[in-house]
Amino acid sequence: MKLKNVCLIVLCAILCLFHGCTTSKGLQKSMRNCAPGFGYEMRSSGFPQPAIATIVLQDVGAANMDYVTVVKKKNQYLIPLIFYNYSHSKFHATLGEQSMQTPFRNFFLEALYSECERFSFELTQEIGEKDPESVYFMNIRFNNVNSQSQITYAETVILWFGDDLKFGEGFLQNNKYQVGNTKSKIVMEVDVFKGAKCIFHKNYDIAFNPGRKRTTGDIDAAAAMAMNMMAESLSEATREITENLAQELNFLIIGSERAQK
Repeated sequence: MKLKNVCLIVLCAILCLFHGCTTSKGLQKSMRNCAPGFGYEMRSSGFPQPAIATIVLQDVGAANMDYVTVVKKKNQYLIPLIFYNYSHSKFHATLGEQSMQTPFRNFFLEALYSECERFSFELTQEIGEKDPESVYFMNIRFNNVNSQSQITYAETVILWFGDDLKFGEGFLQNNKYQVGNTKSKIVMEVDVFKGAKCIFHKNYDIAFNPGRKRTTGDIDAAAAMAMNMMAESLSEATREITENLAQELNFLIIGSERAQK
């Protein structure tokens, strides 16, 4: 075997080894070019009820969420067998709010308004002409909002030579991306006041994992899959936490109003 052919084989193995770094940058670039949207579909049943009280959203903090989407390589291994080279890389992607069509805070408020519409209180951000002593005030603070996904990249390269030992007459390459293990988490605090008294305080910690995996051979398609799955997962976590909050606010208002009569 000619020295030139041996050098080409070694070079191929080296390129496989460092391909993970290039893939990490490529995934991150493709993800930042995506702009997925949050999705919300109210699943709770019920009909709007006459409002017996008003809750004013006095303070809703900013989403404590990463601003830019980031992809980091977690591990990589290579099996170099001269004619058969296999590399496997694992990446973790974190959704950034900048990549979304709508800021998370706005999406959360829309979801909360949708859930509260069917209960016996009015949720608003304006007190208007109402007596401050007759309304309830609510503060929401986000401690942590994040959505992450795992991407694995597997590359197989098979080389062989012709009868005259010319390099490159036999070459087979196969790439596969798998997107899955998506997880979203929302941690927040809620306080409700009547006058100067805090009548409700609760810490919410909601996590959601859709448990789905998808595969593709294209890096841009893998990036789009990861972004959409992270956005969908965070949407589901938002739906769950707004459902719980709206129901507990309804019980709180009914009990408080009855106690005052």
